[in-house]
Formats: sequence, structure tokens, C-alpha cells
Amino acid sequence: MITHELRFATSDPETLDRILTEPLPLRFQGEAVHERFFRDIYFDSPDETLRSRGVTCRFRITADDRRWLTVAFRGDTEGSSQRPLEAEVGHDDAPAALAGNSPPARRLAALTDPGRLAPRLELEIHRRVRAARRRLLPFARLELVADTATVRSGDLSHVLRELKLRSSTPRWVPLDQIGDALRGQHGLRPLLADRLSRAERALETLEAAKLAEKVHQDREVAIIVVDEGRVALSREESDFRLPVKAGTGEPACRCGGRERAHPSRCGWRGGCSERHPPPTSSGSNRMRSWPGPGRRCSETPGPSQPSRLQVAPRAFRNGRRWTGPRWTPHRHPT
Repeated sequence: MITHELRFATSDPETLDRILTEPLPLRFQGEAVHERFFRDIYFDSPDETLRSRGVTCRFRITADDRRWLTVAFRGDTEGSSQRPLEAEVGHDDAPAALAGNSPPARRLAALTDPGRLAPRLELEIHRRVRAARRRLLPFARLELVADTATVRSGDLSHVLRELKLRSSTPRWVPLDQIGDALRGQHGLRPLLADRLSRAERALETLEAAKLAEKVHQDREVAIIVVDEGRVALSREESDFRLPVKAGTGEPACRCGGRERAHPSRCGWRGGCSERHPPPTSSGSNRMRSWPGPGRRCSETPGPSQPSRLQVAPRAFRNGRRWTGPRWTPHRHPT
């Protein structure tokens, strides 16, 4: 039996709840909602042999402790006109099912070595199905399938939500009219890409964001405060070094400067009535935490407190660092 379907996407979980509970358009009478839970694991070789040939391999685990193996063809490949091969397997683990004797496993063995296949991504799916019929045409059957799929790959995850309208009697069920009515009422977006393609794109976005976050966290800035040829150094036990703060850009510099100079005196947050002048070389070896020209602090500086920043004389030049009364050569890292 050929089933026709339309697919829509939404990012709001409440939208799917309303569609499954509210009255349907064109006088369709909805029935009770049935729930299912299952997990789909997609396999491929490290060099993506199946993907390059337009083939997907899926191992499904259902809530009633059943296992299904599916080999499907997609894209412009030689086998794209073939129907998916699906069979229930008696193996509990996926590697045994991939190397078994079921029709999908035998077809898979003709494409690549099953021993080279490894999990590519995983989908945890919560499916809710609502059947509907027309009052005067009981054979005109419609199904609304709401899927909430969580994409997982290692510690990365993303949620995809979609709605399917299915019918095996499209002559009596105007799917286009029902879909247009639901789109206008609930703001749905039509889908052309399949779920696996959407999951792959979401996973690539997550991996890129994770890599960018890791690179951002691994960066540090060195704070160099210069005043009339003198440089501020931070005391680290018996040594003096440039202040270093984790992060990037101006925020890390400002935060690191305040922590090193007067952590309890300067609570700058972008605006107050007190303006702080630039640091000067006169006075003791304490340095004021200065936000910069024209900047303001949220508090008036309190009593003077010891600072971790010390002022080095002009001798801090030509690659030297101060370790006390004497100066020793020091090569700066490149």
C-alpha cells in the first residue's frame, strides 16, 4: 500500500501538543493519541563508504525490546529506485545484527565489510500518533505523526521536532489543504530534507560550536601596563611576571587588570559618578586599577590596600625580566 505524506518542522514543543489535542481542519475527527519510544543508531565506515553511495544503515531498538535492521537507498545512485530492506533481527547487539543472515544484512555485505561499520550518530525518538477520519467517509483515514528526536553523538545533543501527515487514501484525504490549514494556524515550516540529513547538519553545527568554545577557553592574554618606560609586573611567590588572564579581547584584559591590582576596590560595571585618572609613576609601588580614558567605576575607591602589581623600572627592556634587585636575561616565548 502506497502512503503519501507531508512533513513540517517546528521548534516549539507546545505547537505539537496543540495539534494533537485541538480540533482538526476539514471536519476530520481525531482519535486518541498513542505514544512510542525507540532509538535509531546509524552506522557507516570511517571513510563514509555507505554515505558516498547513497545508502543508510539503521539499527532500531524499540520500547517493547525488539530489534530492527534497515538498509535504505537515497540520492542519485544505482540502487536509488529500490525499496528499503527492513527485517526484525534476534540479535541484541548491533554488530551481530550487521553480520547476520537477514536480507538487509546480506545486502549490506555486498556494499562493504560489516566489521568496518561503526556508529555514526544516534537518535532518541518520542513518537505520538493521532489517527483521524472523516465523519461521512470512514475509509478516508489520516494520521498525524509528531516526532521529537534527540540527536546524540558523544556528549553532543540537539532536539529536532517535526510533524508528518500520512494517508493511504489521498484521493479522499486532501493532504495539501490540511497542511496549508495547519501551517497558517500553527506557523509550521515545510520540510524537504529527511531527518537524517537534518540531524547531520545539526551535529556539524554542534561540533563547530564546541570547537570554537574550546579554542576560546584555551586562549590567554598577557596584560602589559606601561607608564613612562616602566612596566607593571605581578608578584608570583619570589618571582615577578606579566599578569596573565584566561580569555580573549578587551573584557579579559580589564577583568585581569582589576583582579591583579585592587580586586576589592574597583567594581567597574560601565557607569558611576567617579572617574579614575590614568596611573602615574609617582608615589609608592602600588598601581590603581584603571578602566581606561573616560571610563567610570561603579564604586568610589576605598582605603588603600596592598596590590599584587609592582612597578618595574625602565630596565624592563631588551628581553629582560626582574627577579629582585638584579636583572637576569630572559627570552620571551614566541
